[in-house]
Amino acid sequence: RPSIMANGTIAFDTLQTSDAVNTGTTKSIDTSYMLNGVAKAWCSFTSASTTALSDSFNVGSLTDNGTGDTSITLATAFGNVNYTFAGNVGTNQCRLLAIIATPTTTVIRLKCTTSTDNTDNDQPLQYGNMLGDLA
Repeated sequence: RPSIMANGTIAFDTLQTSDAVNTGTTKSIDTSYMLNGVAKAWCSFTSASTTALSDSFNVGSLTDNGTGDTSITLATAFGNVNYTFAGNVGTNQCRLLAIIATPTTTVIRLKCTTSTDNTDNDQPLQYGNMLGDLA
């Protein structure tokens, strides 16, 4: 049973829904699982010609640090630097998208290198997501 807090949010321990379309039964999930198990930030972006976000959640900006070198700045900081990052590139020309500097609670810096000669490379399709506890 939900309770309404003074600030207008709804507090509840379990999310319960009817799955009538599929089975006609009630389903439930612990809300802490939902909140702790989702990405706290994600983005898709390009670094080819102009570095720009295509779409994002909790990403404030990108910085082009040079060829194949991009920093992602978060809109809301993580509580510490022990969050995780997973990223990939939508083309087969990039061999590696890797973290190249110690992340801070608000910035993660990435490097993309080519698959053929290991040189820095800008790419039109790059993706990343971050998981951890926000501040």
